Amino acid sequence: MNNYDIKAEAMEFEAQKHNLKRLSFINKIYLTSLVSIIFIIYTLEKVFTIHFEYPFSGSWFQYSILLVVYSFYVFLLDIKKMKEVKSTMAKYLVHFYIAFSLSATIQFSNINHTAYMPIFFYTLVLISTVPFLVMKSKELAITLSFSSLLWGIGLGIQNGYDAIISLQGIYTFTLSAIAFFISRTAYNGYLSSLELRTQSAEEIQRLSNLTELLKEANRQLEQDATLDPLTNLYNRRAYNDYLIELQQRILVTPQSVSVIMVDVDCFKLFNDTYGHSKGDHVLSKIGRLLHDISAEYKCFAARWGGEEFVLILPNATEEVVERICLQIKASVHELDIEHESSTINRVVTVSMGACTKFITELNEIYECISEADAALYSVKENGRNSFEYRHQIHA
Repeated sequence: MNNYDIKAEAMEFEAQKHNLKRLSFINKIYLTSLVSIIFIIYTLEKVFTIHFEYPFSGSWFQYSILLVVYSFYVFLLDIKKMKEVKSTMAKYLVHFYIAFSLSATIQFSNINHTAYMPIFFYTLVLISTVPFLVMKSKELAITLSFSSLLWGIGLGIQNGYDAIISLQGIYTFTLSAIAFFISRTAYNGYLSSLELRTQSAEEIQRLSNLTELLKEANRQLEQDATLDPLTNLYNRRAYNDYLIELQQRILVTPQSVSVIMVDVDCFKLFNDTYGHSKGDHVLSKIGRLLHDISAEYKCFAARWGGEEFVLILPNATEEVVERICLQIKASVHELDIEHESSTINRVVTVSMGACTKFITELNEIYECISEADAALYSVKENGRNSFEYRHQIHA
């Protein structure tokens, strides 16, 4: 099914929804009017003994049929809330309703066999249904022709075929033709309106999609501006922003902060031996490792610069900080990246310095970072491939 067919089917579906809603409203008016007439006639005849000539007092069986059909439509369209049905079924419901209502007006032929009363009701039903419903020309022509033919036959049987009936036939044909052209105008107007609404909705959706794409592009730009492209960790700019955010939180609630500084051992020798491309590969692997650890412990991880990295953990226990240091050391060793020129080990290793401080003043954050950096320097001076943790340093 191509786009044109899909669009045509969607418009047809919307047209049928429109018809069912209109039909629901029209049917409730008909049913209310019918119940009111029956109630008034019954009350006046039974209570006040006023006798009405046909058409109003005629066969109660005929009124019952109308009552049943209109009540059934109330059940379908209002109680069952059947506003969305298959297009074919919706068409049957609409066309049957029109044909039935037009044909039913034949019962309003009075005892003197004049045709004016059914003509009046036929006109009333025609102008209250056809102009307000959206139907294709062929379908409407068939419905009007069938109901008019049935109505004419019934009127002729009741009143006989004479010159008056012929005139009424001409009137009925003319009225049906007028109703047909009014319906065509309404149909074309509805389709134009629906097409315009559809185009507007599509344009709104297109603009909404473009807005989302723009937002996503802006988010991506912001993310790219805060991420280190080599390691996919936060960069120095994001690190500075995070420290500002952390300071704002500490102004509200003083808290413990832990900092872990990580440095790749003998990295300059690695670059000199294997080249900078291999060195970037090492940093990328260690970056992914630290990213996974930061996600596991929900902490902040950034590339400090060169071969140095930093992790910041608010409100972490000493046991957690030590566990992270041990995990980083073991995980880097498990990467088993060959390092022939290392003075420490045959594979790439890291040194770490960590510090935990309970922060009450903003500048104490930087003191904690300095202590972690000093601990890292101490490790590098004393053999590397290890970590030093300075516990609960207070200002």
